Amino acid sequence: MFKQSKLFGTLLRERKSGCWVGLHYVGIVGYADDDWLLAPSLNALQDMLVTCEEYNLQHGLQFSTDKNPEKSKTKCIAYLKRDRNLPQLMLCGNKLPWVASGKHVGQHVTNQVDGMKKDILVKRAKFIDKNNTLRQEFSFAHPDTLLQLNQI
Repeated sequence: MFKQSKLFGTLLRERKSGCWVGLHYVGIVGYADDDWLLAPSLNALQDMLVTCEEYNLQHGLQFSTDKNPEKSKTKCIAYLKRDRNLPQLMLCGNKLPWVASGKHVGQHVTNQVDGMKKDILVKRAKFIDKNNTLRQEFSFAHPDTLLQLNQI
């Protein structure tokens, strides 16, 4: 599947669909079959979705979409400065639902401006909690050993 994803990314880059940072293409990011499309506009995203459909038809692949948007595993998220109604985007004849947050390769992603800051605070709290648990369980250990445990 990774090879397919890599080939698909090449197709999107050749069609100049998606986001670019300088000369670097960042229109698709992901791991194996867990990919995110990044587009500068809704029209560009719909164009990328059409490319997805064409590619999948040629290679016998499927997306996790459903006629009922609530059952679709394929979703859309928009980073907005203000709330507004977003048009329905289509993939394989199905409407894709808009969501405020989701997970990508185990990372929580949100459309809120401070969403990453909140995620970092949650992870920091978990780290501190686990570190304190280790310190309690190994209270007898030498400080160098505790430092090594913390680094692991």
